[in-house]
Amino acid sequence: AMPGRVLRIQTTPIPLSGGTLTGISGVPGIVAAGAPGRRASLLVPRTGEWSAVVEAKGPRTVKAAVTLSLPVQAPVDREVLDDDGAPEEEDIVGGTVMVRLREGADEDEFEQNHGGETEGELLDLEWFEVTVPEGMEAEEFLESLGLDDDVIEKEPVLLSESPEGEQSNVAFTASDATKTDVNTQDGFALAGVLQAQALASGSGIKVAIVDSGLLPGGHPDLAGKVLAGWDFVDGDADPVDAADGVDNDLDGLTDEGVGHGTFIAGIVAAVAPEARILPVRVLDSDARGSSLRVAKGIVWAVEAGARIINLSIGVRRKSGVIQDALQVARDRGVLVVVSAGNAGMNGTLAFPGGLSDVVTVTAVDGNGVRPSFANVSSKVDLAAPGVDVLAPFGGSGYARWSGTSFAAPFASAGAALVLSRAPAMDATDAGKVLVDTAVPVDAVNPGLGGSLGKGRVNLPGAVGATKP
Repeated sequence: AMPGRVLRIQTTPIPLSGGTLTGISGVPGIVAAGAPGRRASLLVPRTGEWSAVVEAKGPRTVKAAVTLSLPVQAPVDREVLDDDGAPEEEDIVGGTVMVRLREGADEDEFEQNHGGETEGELLDLEWFEVTVPEGMEAEEFLESLGLDDDVIEKEPVLLSESPEGEQSNVAFTASDATKTDVNTQDGFALAGVLQAQALASGSGIKVAIVDSGLLPGGHPDLAGKVLAGWDFVDGDADPVDAADGVDNDLDGLTDEGVGHGTFIAGIVAAVAPEARILPVRVLDSDARGSSLRVAKGIVWAVEAGARIINLSIGVRRKSGVIQDALQVARDRGVLVVVSAGNAGMNGTLAFPGGLSDVVTVTAVDGNGVRPSFANVSSKVDLAAPGVDVLAPFGGSGYARWSGTSFAAPFASAGAALVLSRAPAMDATDAGKVLVDTAVPVDAVNPGLGGSLGKGRVNLPGAVGATKP
């Protein structure tokens, strides 16, 4: 088993009179809930052979052992740059590249000199999307631009993914769950959601979810809370998160990203019930996108009036175009909250995690303990609930999902609560309030001192520290 990777277990129905399969456990701190006949996932913290227990609870409790006999593989860190700083081929989305031209450069002359067609400036970022000439690879084309004085910066279009999509970590339907269960779950108690809601509601605050869009048909918990958004996958004003029935990324799973954006939006709506959701679709049904789409989504959200942007997406390499988009957000006073990533790394974060332009959030469980999958680093700002989180999913139902993607919206929604109490506050300052009021968790995370930011999010403390 590879550290930080997912073990997929196909469970077998256990006949019980009125019983339901509640989950699979085998790694401390990780529980992947499932239903009879459904696939369940575990994230393993290190190499080796693992076993798990399937436990079904009903009128009687039945446990069945499942042994995982998988070959040991050497750990692979795909977030670290190669020795020469170049991205691996699998991290590049071919067809176009990104080029930043000096002010006053002639686009027509550039096209004549290099054969690539510019697609127009990217939302005033001075970056141009340029098609790669026929017969050339993206890296080869970029190398050919190295001697052009008009080219200030150049980079390939990079693959972006949700942390859960990269790890093939899927949600598990909680068929009997209700909205009351959402409000009383351990993570809400840990973050102090209900106490914070007694002080603020998120009223009037736009929170952009730059992600996979929203599932068709909506969800009752999101009714009346969703604003008109944009779809950068299909290029239209209908950011619907629709399955296509195809394993586009060839990872053995089909449409594993479907519902990711809805789940995150559901957390924001549950924590900040009067905030408004601005859906921006940049990921496909397999939770994959590109650095170009992410940059476009960030700038579009800023222009659409978002005060807060939730970005539960990672890129495996540094991207200049994303950094420039984040600078646009910062210059406009927009808070960007990002997830730390799910590779189980100490000291390494999924980009753009760790940048000064964002608030980086990692995950803890209901006791404030870091789960094995969560990336941690001295550059993490904050921790929030991210294990076995219950939130809206398909139709009118709910699901449980674990990941740093679902820790980030606790901070995004918390910032909305703070801003609704003090609307004139700069949103980036609201992020600072969340960090400064966090509750330290180093004592329950031995050996990780300073790697989980200032601690776990403390919503009533943050809202209470904000003067109306």
